[in-house]
Amino acid sequence: MAHCNSKPPVSLVILAAGLGRRFGGDKQLVSVAGTGKPLMYFSVMDAYRLGVRQLVLVINHLIEQAILKQFVPLLPHDLKVSLVQQQVDDLPEGCEAYSRQKPWGTGHALWSARDAVPAGCIVINADDYYGPDAMTQLLLHLKHNDGWALVSYPLKSTLSDSGEVNRGLCQVTNGSLVTIRECLSIKLENGGICGEIDGKSVNLEPKAPVSMNIWAFGSDIFDCLNHGLIEFFSVARDQSQVEFYLPAQVMVSIKEGRSQVRVYSTKDKWQGITYPEDLERLGKIFRPGGDGLDE
Repeated sequence: MAHCNSKPPVSLVILAAGLGRRFGGDKQLVSVAGTGKPLMYFSVMDAYRLGVRQLVLVINHLIEQAILKQFVPLLPHDLKVSLVQQQVDDLPEGCEAYSRQKPWGTGHALWSARDAVPAGCIVINADDYYGPDAMTQLLLHLKHNDGWALVSYPLKSTLSDSGEVNRGLCQVTNGSLVTIRECLSIKLENGGICGEIDGKSVNLEPKAPVSMNIWAFGSDIFDCLNHGLIEFFSVARDQSQVEFYLPAQVMVSIKEGRSQVRVYSTKDKWQGITYPEDLERLGKIFRPGGDGLDE
């Protein structure tokens, strides 16, 4: 896909700094059964085939050498790869924070990449696979629009057979994002889907659109996150557990009238790694030794 000449090239940013506590290890690098490649490889190749030539990996320092030895050599030679460490003490001037091991969250992870992303970007999680149609739609959006965008998936297609999941439920009006509400402990029960919102059990619609954290942003996202971090640390009290989430900052920008987020749907099915058992299931979906889904 050729990019519009009037706009700089788009970067793919992969958030890969999480510690994988529920999974029990560094799921960013664990291979999908039978392929010899981690899940994020297939997202990179989708973007590459669509013309993206700049990749930014936001990582924690514990996996940097493994990324360099195990992952980067798998990638095309003409793909520019930048590694950015998410460090807990990398904060806007004036922010005061206690030292801790746990990263500050996805919003801070993206902000950490501010110097490596010159223009628009597509942002994804390392442990999710979104499909080429989602990538195509977001690249087209960035080519023709200055606003932000999100690809949503129907809730039922994002559940795991191995346990409960958390999802961001999207309210969409006229193609634009209105709110994202965090729903916890989502599971199939008695033929339906249930979860918890604000501590209360709720029944959920199978086709309800959910965010799986695949976004398109202009470079203005970094100013948004910078201001958000300053506000976050001015009011945060118990800093041992709080996180600076990307969707929450997007919602702040929407509510303040500074941003609009176009929501697209996709024909592709989301795939992801939440539990170790998911790796075997994914191995049946991706081509052994290949670069994409087994059609």
